[in-house]
Amino acid sequence: AFYLLTPHFMELIESLTVRVEGQISIAFVNGVLNIAIHNKQNAFEPTIFMPLTSNIEEEIKSQAKIIKDVIDALKLDE
Repeated sequence: AFYLLTPHFMELIESLTVRVEGQISIAFVNGVLNIAIHNKQNAFEPTIFMPLTSNIEEEIKSQAKIIKDVIDALKLDE
């Protein structure tokens, strides 16, 4: 946790709280970082009963960007 909770990572978490409408929870369980965003939305599970609109597509992209930003901040792809 000491190496992950850098000022840069804390700034990322702070920016996430502004970007998402909901609650963010962060926990370390058995050495694994868990980040949960509860915003009462299912961006990755759009309804199959309605056509995919540009608004739904943008919401999916927005949610995916949040995940990408966390990966970039933690340098998980290096």
